[in-house]
Amino acid sequence: PLSCPDNVSSLRQSILLILNTAVTYGRMVVIVGMGLSFSAIMYRTLGVADFGLWNGMVVGASIALMLTDGLSNAADRFLAFALGRGDRARLRQVSTGLIGVFALIAAATVAISLPLGSLVIAQSSLGLDRVEPAWWAFAFSVGYVAVQMLWSPVRCLFNAHPDVIPLTIVEMIDAALRLGAVVAALALPFDLLQAVSLTIMLASLTTLVFASVWCFWRYPDARPSPRAWSGTVLREMARFSTW
Repeated sequence: PLSCPDNVSSLRQSILLILNTAVTYGRMVVIVGMGLSFSAIMYRTLGVADFGLWNGMVVGASIALMLTDGLSNAADRFLAFALGRGDRARLRQVSTGLIGVFALIAAATVAISLPLGSLVIAQSSLGLDRVEPAWWAFAFSVGYVAVQMLWSPVRCLFNAHPDVIPLTIVEMIDAALRLGAVVAALALPFDLLQAVSLTIMLASLTTLVFASVWCFWRYPDARPSPRAWSGTVLREMARFSTW
């Protein structure tokens, strides 16, 4: 038979599991609803042509995100193992390596995408009056994708911990900021396609800063440090993500 402390621990784990499940489903419903509202507002704000153009810019810039999926999966595994073992040094090594690698990938994405995007836009059938707004929209979309890459390791750190409420709060704030970004774009004094792309990038950047500060305040053992950089850990994650 289980002792009293074991019963209490088991009860707490069961309550946490039920709470996390309820919060997860609630988060899905709210975020999906806000996402649909975002698409509808974007369509009405930009119109058919610019809404299609904006989607094309974001999709084109987001192709690079596929490169980070395997690394994110590896990060979840390595962070979970470090937390489960209570290995603080290993946790900091994984966190530092993740942030460093994703920062390098984000910088490389910006450096490669902007010249390629310029060539594609220059060869497109867009009218002369739409080329410059399209280029700026693409540049801001690339910035948005770079911010999403930097957000990936922070999301992994939230995911690795059993409490899903912090990540839920961050994702709901992000969805609300994106909705507000579309409204704020209407007040800017330049082309609406450029304005929307800029405000959405800034909204995502705001979420990243807020989430990073909260994450490293809440989980101080995961704060990155140059001294914690480990090539061995990075090679292990690379092998796992490649596999």
